[in-house]
Amino acid sequence: MKKLLALLFVLVFLVGCVSTTEPVGTDANPPEVNATIETTTEQASTTLPAPREWPGVPQAYWAVLDDNYGRNRVGYALVDINRDGIDELLILQDWHDGFIEIIAIYTYKDGEAVNLVLYNPTSSGSGRLAEDGTLFMYIEWRDNFGFTSHQLEPGATTLTELTSWRSNIVGIDDDNELIINYYRGSLSITAEEYYAAYQRYVQQYRNPPNPMQFEFVPLGQ
Repeated sequence: MKKLLALLFVLVFLVGCVSTTEPVGTDANPPEVNATIETTTEQASTTLPAPREWPGVPQAYWAVLDDNYGRNRVGYALVDINRDGIDELLILQDWHDGFIEIIAIYTYKDGEAVNLVLYNPTSSGSGRLAEDGTLFMYIEWRDNFGFTSHQLEPGATTLTELTSWRSNIVGIDDDNELIINYYRGSLSITAEEYYAAYQRYVQQYRNPPNPMQFEFVPLGQ
């Protein structure tokens, strides 16, 4: 009997020790582990890579160049198209046959890049520049396609349209032929008039009068 009472006393003592001992750290990680995690997170937030710098290029254009960096046969040029003291950024496609197309043009205002032309060479258009700053463009968007010319006025952040020849697919007739409307500006014209103008425009596009000269700086291979 005495042995039994002694055994019970030992068990009660051990249970009391377990229940009153406070563990080190009250969450899933001990304090020293939490401190390590916090330090690592802080270090990661301060060691992110800095934005790529482009010497000689206005900082407003750096993000644009980063977006195009590494693209095959794509490059850029800085040209003051409208001679207002602000270099425009041309994003260019080199076809390796002496033919370079403009696939985007940016200017900047208040330190921010402004996209003047929303297109790319495979889906919606391309452009060429004459020495006087006239931009010749071929545009294709959904059921609309055509050719236009534009100029950038000094200090402007939008292009001024000079000429516009457009065609618009509006349906299919009973013989399954496309129904296409043709326009010069807002004036409706015939298909013959449209394609005669198109032939003239193709020559201007491939060989702009007095083409603008600029240095192609590659961004990719």
